[in-house]
Amino acid sequence: MHRKFHRWNIILFLFTAILLEICTFIYNGLGFLPKYFLIDFSGILFFAVILMLIPNGIANICVASFILFIQVVLSFANANLLLITGEVFAWDMLSVLNEAARAAGKGIGFSITFIFIAVPILLTYVLLAIKLYRYWTKGEPKPTRNFSLFKKNFLLTTIVALVCAILFTGQKAYIEKISANEDTMLNDKYLYDTFYSHQEGYKKFGTFGYYLVSGIREINNNLLSHNSYKQDLRNELDIYFEKNSNKENHNEFTGISQGNNLIYILWETGDFSGINKDLTPNLYELFSNSLVLNEYYGKDQTNISEGKFLFGSYPSDGFLNYNYLENVYPFTLPNMFRKAYGEDTQVVSYHNNEGSYYKRDSSHEHFGFDEHVDALDMDIEQNDRNHGAPGGLWINLDSEMFRLCVTEQDPQSYPLMVPVDTDKPFFSYVATFSTHGPFEDRLNPERVTENYYQNYLALQQKLDAYLETNPNPVNYLGYPLLVDENTSEKIVEIIEKSQEDSIEVFNSHAKEYMLAAMDFDQGLGYLLEALKAENRLEDTTIVVLSDHYAYYHDYAFNSKGLERESNLTNPESYHIPGFIYDEKLVSKIKSMDEITLQQYNIGYTMYEYAGDQILSSNKFFNNTDMVPTLLNLFGIEYDSAVYLGEDLFNESISFVNSRKGGIFNNQFYTDDGYNILNLDEDYIAYKEGKKEFTEEEIAAFEQYEEEIKKFIKEVSDFIVKTNYLNMIYDSNYFAYRLLA
Repeated sequence: MHRKFHRWNIILFLFTAILLEICTFIYNGLGFLPKYFLIDFSGILFFAVILMLIPNGIANICVASFILFIQVVLSFANANLLLITGEVFAWDMLSVLNEAARAAGKGIGFSITFIFIAVPILLTYVLLAIKLYRYWTKGEPKPTRNFSLFKKNFLLTTIVALVCAILFTGQKAYIEKISANEDTMLNDKYLYDTFYSHQEGYKKFGTFGYYLVSGIREINNNLLSHNSYKQDLRNELDIYFEKNSNKENHNEFTGISQGNNLIYILWETGDFSGINKDLTPNLYELFSNSLVLNEYYGKDQTNISEGKFLFGSYPSDGFLNYNYLENVYPFTLPNMFRKAYGEDTQVVSYHNNEGSYYKRDSSHEHFGFDEHVDALDMDIEQNDRNHGAPGGLWINLDSEMFRLCVTEQDPQSYPLMVPVDTDKPFFSYVATFSTHGPFEDRLNPERVTENYYQNYLALQQKLDAYLETNPNPVNYLGYPLLVDENTSEKIVEIIEKSQEDSIEVFNSHAKEYMLAAMDFDQGLGYLLEALKAENRLEDTTIVVLSDHYAYYHDYAFNSKGLERESNLTNPESYHIPGFIYDEKLVSKIKSMDEITLQQYNIGYTMYEYAGDQILSSNKFFNNTDMVPTLLNLFGIEYDSAVYLGEDLFNESISFVNSRKGGIFNNQFYTDDGYNILNLDEDYIAYKEGKKEFTEEEIAAFEQYEEEIKKFIKEVSDFIVKTNYLNMIYDSNYFAYRLLA
């Protein structure tokens, strides 16, 4: 190969890779280039060295084009992931590719715009490289072996490799010198060492830097030094548990629900707009007689939320349903429940989709359930192309699942949610389906089965009749269901911009969401009837938790009058419903004096539209908190060092740390743990000296600063604990150690 083409092609490759990186960062609003560009550039040089070792011109072009193609694919994936969910691509996402494709719908804001930027750049490289090859090799004789030329090329390749190594080690040495301060352990050094935030790792180290470093680290840890790496993790965890193990987690609510049954419901895409005294009376009966979690927030997708519901933590990499099925998990909620109540206790999970989705049919037994009952076991009428629905909406009826799972069949081929003729406590975990997005086509006979269509037609008639006398119901948070003539111009403008320039589209989505919630409510009706028939309601704890905010059609934002782009770092966007129905717990709370209730952040919230006082907890809560909360209520001894979440009734708090990006509570939101992204505007003006403030306001700002410092310190401790708990999953710790 002509050496001039070789060199010019390498230069062209470097220029193209950097140009694609610049376009990617500008397109995603991340700046011009990553903060530590030398790490990123040394990754590009690494591939340039590989190209320099390929003497054949055509092969050289093909390999370079393939590398750039992978860069384009990763950049395109990240452009959409950052747009839709706020996360960045990780290799473990390939495990759930089929599930993600099936769950995607018209309500997801997928964009192909980046393709029109990146593909022309890639094609330009290919065309120029071919043109260069033809130009430099035209009329040239076939190259012969030339030892002198070989030495020169080898020397040049060595120099480039050395430059690559020097740039990388120099930048890494700079990062290594960054030291933690008294407020937080989190900084760019800790980020490089752990990639505790994939998004921040990508933003600061770039496409080549982030994916090469994380990939090489993964290969080294899990292939080259597999056994020693895992043993080192277990040794480190031994020290962690020696220092942090704590089983003294008692408070006034410890054991209040001991002996109860547990029904734990994951409410798919649960939203406050689905809780209505008249339209969803069974849901409202539970809600209004529960301890409502006023400050419950969640952002992760369903499979991750489900893991957090059951484990009280979740690994930062990989998926519990796919990547950790060889591990031993004595600390999961189903295993802890069975340990407390005996091996013959019924512990079963239910979901009205096929069990192969998220591998629930195999993973749930591994998590500690006796079995997983799915749509095939129930013989439920499935609403997809393979089971009679020509258009294949895919979302099945909750009402049918609950009816089939609380009604005895002949023969009975699966355990009932509410076992009959037994006083033995049971644990039924139920993942619902009806309120899954998109919120359209449930009344389209071309996309659903006849039974499904007739069910929703009846629900629509009920909704229409209700709206005639109650034209715009207001939910528990104070947000109206629909946009009407009383809606402010600002909110109308926000929704029109988001919903295809149409208020009617938003109202249609809101009504269809309500219809889906009404179907879920019918299912709850069957469940409550079964509990009452078996005289088991008073000794049953029923937990209802939404898995995540309603991201389809930007519904979670628009239904609160929020514009999406400017509220991605607003915790209110991820404010979702959750409550604990437990007659013993509620009775205990109502017997407490006001001072004690204040200590536990419990009080009453007036739901003005319904005219009801709702018993509520005002402590921040997220989905990892439910496992320790239930273990405490049921009087099951546990080690708080094993769980990321915190008991609702103790003083410690945890945070939402989402795979989709963001670490937050109900007040502050950060991506990296120390830069707050939703600071109060007046506070910013005060710090910048742009406005005059009274002494009282200045005192409030000083208090606000103390709250910021506290948040940063607690997030730091939380992330450090997260990384220790990651080691449990990475090392299969409890296969080698007993749960104390």
